[in-house]
Amino acid sequence: MAQHTATLVVESEDSLVWRYPVSGIAEATPSGTVFKYHTRARSRLEEVLEVQLAGLGELRGEEHYTHEIIAPAADRAAVKRALSVKALDPAITSADVPLRFALVFEPQRALSTACDFIISKASGGRWRFEIVLEAAEPELDGTIQVEAYVNSVSEAVFLLSNPEPVASTFSAYFTPDSPSEFSVSPANGVMPPGPSSPQSPGETTEDGVEFVIAYAPREYGKDMVGRLVIQTEEMQWVFEVLGTRPEYKVPEGISRVDTHLTDEQEAALFAPKPRRNIVRENIAPITRVLK
Repeated sequence: MAQHTATLVVESEDSLVWRYPVSGIAEATPSGTVFKYHTRARSRLEEVLEVQLAGLGELRGEEHYTHEIIAPAADRAAVKRALSVKALDPAITSADVPLRFALVFEPQRALSTACDFIISKASGGRWRFEIVLEAAEPELDGTIQVEAYVNSVSEAVFLLSNPEPVASTFSAYFTPDSPSEFSVSPANGVMPPGPSSPQSPGETTEDGVEFVIAYAPREYGKDMVGRLVIQTEEMQWVFEVLGTRPEYKVPEGISRVDTHLTDEQEAALFAPKPRRNIVRENIAPITRVLK
């Protein structure tokens, strides 16, 4: 494991000369070891990373080294913010002693990527290891409830501010498993610089983006639940959206006719009546005639 240098000289027939320095760096054969780290967004994971330098050979003394993380271009900014690797050993002392690094993985949004972890020896030689980073969606930031009648549209409005000191582009969307009755606007844009902590639904701030959630139920049934995701390049928020119908209230009828009896009417209605013999009363006239 060493580094060799040379100079390539190109000379033309009319005595023009070009010189090109050439540097050859030996890189160890990949060991196949993959370091995997998994956590949830907006949480912190601390580990000690140990790597064995295969093919190092014998050392004449301590060897200084450097290390770096190379991430895919699409995830470079997120990895730079989320991952920190610091050397615990100042130098390479033996081929039998692994190098130790303090690794801190603190993602702010969901992430899935693979990076190259490269160690370079001062006298030449390089080792490459693969680090896989997995960050699941963060815990819910809150629940937003929207009430709407069937075949009507209702909206809920809230403000969200940027925790970063610089403006950030954002995208807002409902996850594919969310009902189509939900929609959000704006779907994308630029979030201006804001305070150092995100706002919850209902909180106000001078600098932020106003999001409007629309709910348009088309049929009766159970309440609908959707998942709203708002993310920037380095941050992510997740809200549960609950779509309900307003509670039905039975109307209270008001009678315009007085149907109550007065005390006199009630007394007359329920007063005992004399008993009559209708048969005797009916034959009385006939009896008088016969006499």
